[in-house]
Amino acid sequence: MAKSRPIVLVNWLDSCSPSRKWQDMNDMKGYKPLPCSTVGFLMEKRKDAIIIAASMSNGAGCTEAGDYTAIPRNCVVSIKRLK
Repeated sequence: MAKSRPIVLVNWLDSCSPSRKWQDMNDMKGYKPLPCSTVGFLMEKRKDAIIIAASMSNGAGCTEAGDYTAIPRNCVVSIKRLK
């Protein structure tokens, strides 16, 4: 069986570009980073990033996981252990 990993909820801020057209520079004053939440298996907690996997095999001898997300550490607002 694969090594058990904690399931976590990571709240973080992502870059945001709500418009792809040219516009007046005064219109961008309300732009803010976009709050996001990601739930998954905590694979690594590094200085530069938190690595989350959405899926993980639990078969005998299997060490595979998938749907990885690397969230830059400086974007992380909070990490809460769910299980």
